[in-house]
Amino acid sequence: RLQLGVAYTRLGRLAEAVATLRQVVAAAPGTAEAHASLGIALAESRDPEAAAASYREAIRLRPDYANAHYNLGNACLQLQRWKEAREAFATALRLEPNFTAAREMLERMRAANLPD
Repeated sequence: RLQLGVAYTRLGRLAEAVATLRQVVAAAPGTAEAHASLGIALAESRDPEAAAASYREAIRLRPDYANAHYNLGNACLQLQRWKEAREAFATALRLEPNFTAAREMLERMRAANLPD
């Protein structure tokens, strides 16, 4: 079911993706990947608040999940939570020092001179 939800997301069938991934999360609430995948579907559905909540749960379950930190950073950017976005990108980069996208986002934030 998790892979089906991911496939729906990739195909742009976002309502089906969210519904399927919510079922996966309900059946396996301790699976970080399920929460992170739901977050991606919610972000694609233009619901950054709900996406951020899903990424936070994935991180709670698996604190070393660099991609979840990175995705949380992107959701926080959409929500204009600059400090939280910086922290999420920095954590992703700390966890994976070669995480180029996280490094680039931190550099863009610095260049944009966004407030805390």
